[in-house]
Amino acid sequence: MKKLILFFKRPDLYFYLFIILFIAENVAVISLTYTYRFSLDFLFFRFAFRFCLFYSLIGLITALLPRFISYLVITINAMLNIGIYSWHHFLGGIPSITAIRASAEAGAVQQLSLFSYVHREAALVFALVFIVELLLLSRCSKVWTRPKRRLALVCGVLLLSLGGSLYSWSRSVNPFRLNGDSIPGNVRFFGYNFTWMAEIFFVKLHTTEATCASEKAQWPPLFPASDKVVYIQVECLDFSLMGLTAGNGAMIMPFLTEIAEKGLLVLVDGRKKLNSANSDYEFLNTRVATPIFNYYSRMKEYPDSLALAFRNRGLNTAFFHNYHSTFLNRMEAVPNMGFESVIFMEDLLKADYPVKEALMPHVDDRDLFSFAARHIPDSPFFHVLITMAMHDKDGYDLNPLFVGEKHQGFFTNARITDDALRNYVASLPPETTVIIMGDHTSYHEPRSDYVPLIFIRTGSEFKIPFSESIVLTRCEASQYVRRVFDLPAPACPVVLKEGHDVVF
Repeated sequence: MKKLILFFKRPDLYFYLFIILFIAENVAVISLTYTYRFSLDFLFFRFAFRFCLFYSLIGLITALLPRFISYLVITINAMLNIGIYSWHHFLGGIPSITAIRASAEAGAVQQLSLFSYVHREAALVFALVFIVELLLLSRCSKVWTRPKRRLALVCGVLLLSLGGSLYSWSRSVNPFRLNGDSIPGNVRFFGYNFTWMAEIFFVKLHTTEATCASEKAQWPPLFPASDKVVYIQVECLDFSLMGLTAGNGAMIMPFLTEIAEKGLLVLVDGRKKLNSANSDYEFLNTRVATPIFNYYSRMKEYPDSLALAFRNRGLNTAFFHNYHSTFLNRMEAVPNMGFESVIFMEDLLKADYPVKEALMPHVDDRDLFSFAARHIPDSPFFHVLITMAMHDKDGYDLNPLFVGEKHQGFFTNARITDDALRNYVASLPPETTVIIMGDHTSYHEPRSDYVPLIFIRTGSEFKIPFSESIVLTRCEASQYVRRVFDLPAPACPVVLKEGHDVVF
């Protein structure tokens, strides 16, 4: 017992525990936010070896610094790790300097508090790790007091780290460069610190438009086409909401669940790519987006847009959104895609629709659909509607419909959107093709990796069996739309492998 007590009084024990915890914390953040799923293979062990060495050096130096400075270092480190994990969870990809700049340029930072995107559970875990690190550091203040021993240890770890880095550099197929989508690859090989520094001092970015291969768009059976088309992009419409019931047995979104069983239902990769604008950019233009750009702030022409293709066939084209036109630069981008009529929150306010108080104040989804229903033409048309209500986390001024549920506000907003969809679809003329898709996965639980893509035709049933084996990207979903309506193929290079780590 006495030996055990003496063992736990050894200051070097707390030193080693701090180093181990510091390494585990930082390697976990990189591995969790890296887009590939790691397996126990050589590449994974090479990854773990390299970053374990690097963070052992950083942890060692931190432990040897004066206590005030070391406390400051681990405080900053904890805050960065919370930010990295939260960004990846809610916004997709990695929080590169470029992505943060793109979000700021698009107006996202000015109009939305980034604190709303903090992952609370992750923040709690990192806060607890931070407290434990503080306690460990406070107990190892007398360790490694001899200068020669400290110098030898630092030099040894430094040499090992440099050796591991040089090895990975020589074997890497993705050498250090920072053009477009190579930024995620650099995080994979060199971590956030070096990538951020390189972005600040050396980055030179370009944007090259690219589409996806069309092979997967051939898998779903062909849905019957018409000359009356509506695309509805629903905020936070996670696939997990399909058929979901509350504790009282009431279905959250009964209308969507019902129509999905009468038409075509397809799984779509729902990972967010920086912002919602990149979602409609991919679908409406048959393009592949990377989560380090807001494309509506960078692109001026959209020659392959679906709206332009339908407009060239004589269809009336209109765009309806119940949020600010300046947000994510949609005001400039949407008309350039070929929409003849463009309606945003400002226009709805002029039509005497009130503002709904929420995290992002907007016109109610029910008012958006009511306005759009009044502008359905007698001639062929292609209309696009983008909703907002399901972005709200807490319901704000709502009388919740699902009292007692953990996410009663969100579920209430989902039901409001579902009812608004029901009324709008009922107002459409017969033989209208209605396409409904979520912009990205939910901010709430339950949360999956997918959003639904639903095709229905008003006045008719074209039931196509659902298959879990068919998963499309947004770009591939757009390719399917081109196939259904026999639209021209996009005239831009094909990305052979779509994902967050594509190099254009």
